[in-house]
Amino acid sequence: MKAAKALMKSKEELSMENIAAKAGISRATIYRYFTDLELLILEASLDVNFKDPGEISDSVSGLELEEKLHGIMEYFIKLTQQHEVLFRQYLSAVLKVSVNSKERIRGARRVKAIEQALDENQVRLKQEDKEKLIHISTLLMGIESLVVAKDVCGLNNRQSAELFTWALDMILKGMEVSGK
Repeated sequence: MKAAKALMKSKEELSMENIAAKAGISRATIYRYFTDLELLILEASLDVNFKDPGEISDSVSGLELEEKLHGIMEYFIKLTQQHEVLFRQYLSAVLKVSVNSKERIRGARRVKAIEQALDENQVRLKQEDKEKLIHISTLLMGIESLVVAKDVCGLNNRQSAELFTWALDMILKGMEVSGK
């Protein structure tokens, strides 16, 4: 990923061969992680705009659980809305690859940020419920939900963000989540 970003910045030719050479690895190794050049380029393009999951979690450190999840959600919703076209292209590329793959294709930044935020809290939930909260929260703050909200439901960015926030609040209320 770092090699692809460096080549992009230097405006050198982006090919699997050049990326592998820049990274100091073989072409075979790079193909183990990225079977598609388009997917690698799109992910590198998005990665430039992302904060590390630890940075995201740190930005909401010390807040109550609901405030943490809202802060993480706000970050990802804004990021997705600001780079919607690129995210849609990335999602399309991932879908092409994921149909034939049995492995997780994407980086799971949302999952990692939420996991880190929940680990800091003394959340009083069974592990199974904690995992469900992580997964449902993740569903509410990415391109997938935004596509449905806009393309299927006809909502705009503001309405979509409000709906996702409302849904998270209802889930937390229904779970009676407590913890700092």
